Amino acid sequence: MNLYYCSLYYKNDHVTGANKRFDEIGIRLLESSAFDLVCIVTSGNRPTWCPKENCIEISGFKSKLQRLRAWVKLSLLLWRLPKGVLYNDFQPKPTFFVLKRHKHFQLIHDLRNFDKFKRGGLGVFSAFFQKAQLKYSENVVSVSNYTTELVENLCSKNRENIITSYNGVSGSYEGGFNNREIDLLYIATYEERKNHARLLEALNQIIHRKLNIVFVGSDLGLMSEVINKANSVSASAGHSFEFLDQISEEQLTDTYKNSKIFCSPSLYEGFGMPLIEAYKYGCLVVCSDIKVFREVTLNEAVYFEPTDVDDIKSTLESSFLNYDGLLNSEHAKKVTNYFSWDAITKRLIKDLNSK
Repeated sequence: MNLYYCSLYYKNDHVTGANKRFDEIGIRLLESSAFDLVCIVTSGNRPTWCPKENCIEISGFKSKLQRLRAWVKLSLLLWRLPKGVLYNDFQPKPTFFVLKRHKHFQLIHDLRNFDKFKRGGLGVFSAFFQKAQLKYSENVVSVSNYTTELVENLCSKNRENIITSYNGVSGSYEGGFNNREIDLLYIATYEERKNHARLLEALNQIIHRKLNIVFVGSDLGLMSEVINKANSVSASAGHSFEFLDQISEEQLTDTYKNSKIFCSPSLYEGFGMPLIEAYKYGCLVVCSDIKVFREVTLNEAVYFEPTDVDDIKSTLESSFLNYDGLLNSEHAKKVTNYFSWDAITKRLIKDLNSK
């Protein structure tokens, strides 16, 4: 059976959680005998792992009008293709008539349009639009039980038509690296929900030691503001900051291996892939006490209240002082094994076949 593996958001030159998921699962689906994989992406974004004969490229988009054009082209393409399974993350989803032709699975990474961190570009209508998209999808794939519960409750979606398919990591635990030079690492796009501002306020109050801090992420509007605040913190508290934008997987791996603490003060996530990557490379994970992070860390990270600067500060201070005692390689191995791309893809294939 044909599996139309579609993402019009995928960028083959960007290191993001969504792109990693598309690559890692796509690689395994291509190797599987369960489906004949057809990858659908925008022009110039064919994944390196996907042969040309297995890939269809359509025009990309930047504006709302171009996005609408991409939706029309995708719908027409799927109408012409033989019947199969459509696994898709693009919204608007293809037309109703097209979806009657294929078994449809709509991937969703988060439901932040229902929170204050909207991204749909439709203002107050973003949540309404997303609810309609998911409610009337044949099947929905979410990346965490937390997101699954939101889809069920906020989008009036029947639970039996929602699949939880986690994000993951490749390979086994690789901790044990010594002489780490980065005291604190945070990987996140620069936007309000990532909460860089409160983290910097907390770091400004840590004055008993000079810290080497690395922020990795692309700009979604707040990067210059974060850099200016970091410069102020550096001047007052003496900490050094390095800002990395788009880096290769090899550079990212080396950064994890060279970091003592991975800290995420995020206010909202659909999953939180950097946390499990940090576990894989032996970092101490210190993060927001939010429901999805409890799920992703299997309830055993070092947690703080992300809206309380004093709590972030005291938790980080304690973590630096008790770093060796807080590291737990057995738990890190447990997390790494639990969120394995191999196991995640096998379960997904089973779900795609059984629905």
